Amino acid sequence: MTVERRECEGFAFNHSSFLLKGAVSFNHQFSLIYNARLSGVHDVCVSHGKGMWPDTPYLRVVNVLDDKCFIIGVLYKNMQTKPNFLTLYKAEMEEGERIELNKQAESFGATAGDTLSLEDTSGRIDLSGNIQPAELATGMVVLCMGTPQGGTFVVEQWAFSPLRANASIPAPVADRPPMYVAFISGLSFGKDATAGLELQLDAACSFLRGNLGCLEIVQNIARLVIAGGLITPTVDLLSRDKIKLESGDYDLMQSGECVTPMEKADAWIAQVAEHLPVDIVPSSTDPTNPFLPYQPIHPCMLPKTHKLETTAPVTCPYRFTVRGSIDCIVTSGENLADLQTCTLNQPVEQLMRVMLKSGHIAPTAPDTLYCYPFQEVDPFQFERPAHLLLCGNAPAYSSQFVQGAGGEFAYSTRLVTIPSFNSKPGITIVDFNSSDLETKFIPIDISAS
Repeated sequence: MTVERRECEGFAFNHSSFLLKGAVSFNHQFSLIYNARLSGVHDVCVSHGKGMWPDTPYLRVVNVLDDKCFIIGVLYKNMQTKPNFLTLYKAEMEEGERIELNKQAESFGATAGDTLSLEDTSGRIDLSGNIQPAELATGMVVLCMGTPQGGTFVVEQWAFSPLRANASIPAPVADRPPMYVAFISGLSFGKDATAGLELQLDAACSFLRGNLGCLEIVQNIARLVIAGGLITPTVDLLSRDKIKLESGDYDLMQSGECVTPMEKADAWIAQVAEHLPVDIVPSSTDPTNPFLPYQPIHPCMLPKTHKLETTAPVTCPYRFTVRGSIDCIVTSGENLADLQTCTLNQPVEQLMRVMLKSGHIAPTAPDTLYCYPFQEVDPFQFERPAHLLLCGNAPAYSSQFVQGAGGEFAYSTRLVTIPSFNSKPGITIVDFNSSDLETKFIPIDISAS
């Protein structure tokens, strides 16, 4: 069945900052990315701090003595259950004990006993007082006002680095229908896929192709974004999490266990892409590099899809623009999952707000989330937030429209999490012809078909 589609007006790719250009060096310290993160917002933070606390001087950490002041730096969270890589490496090298980081991570998480420190380029100081470790994580840039006491900095007030206003969302065109971009994640093709999941995947494909009715929605879907999780983790890909590879691991990596699941994913995408454009965001379980930003999946892994002009393997994070000025950032969810691990009992809605206010897509990278050791600029940092920030493979669907205080801080952002299709089959649509990017989750229920 051929469905006349709504055009995705004013669409443009904008993810070039996440494309790795040339060889990436690992010959320098990861601390440089924190320096770049801090320097990127330092002057704005100083000005913001002086505005909030006009009678309180700003000091670098090394100059903090006894008087009240405010300091600016990157948070470090001392987590009691965090695996120590050097200890694990020593155990594996000296004792012959095979250790996999993903297994160590199973017991890793925030606890009530975790503490915070703040570090700038001059030094580090422990924090106490009116700042709660439960909702914060390593890597966030904050301003803290307080008084040094007994070797710690007792915080009275604190704030994230300020966000600047983003462009206004264009007003809806009254005489035009909705313009939907659809999002899906966690398709989870693989040997462990149940018959029920395969039927639901077929139903999702049929829905997007316009074969299951709902034409008032389907004909207005102008684009599909797959937010990671094409396949379930395979042994060859999980080998990336081992500290030390053995000869048998190289055999596994060459066995290409991920090939068959990728063939199924390729066929599914190609069927959908015959009817609408599809952007393919990789995740940590897909065949791409193990460090953020994940690079586009190689065409050899998606040969049928690669032949179609309507498909685009992209990076993670993935940034694009709709209607000329609506800025969107999509991730496959590793940033949210790691932030959830590093905070204590925080719902995903709160974590999305914290991520937004921290001005960073992946604040826990590189501490507990793999990323490349960038030196000059942190590509995951933003001063003006996107209008849409969406994370795939989340525990549940959520959607909230957040607005800044006003004036130079008058931003508007729709925060969305979408669940893995494997756990909750459904498709999320965002209407870009609405004033607040109205969002809806459409369940795929084969029992009702």
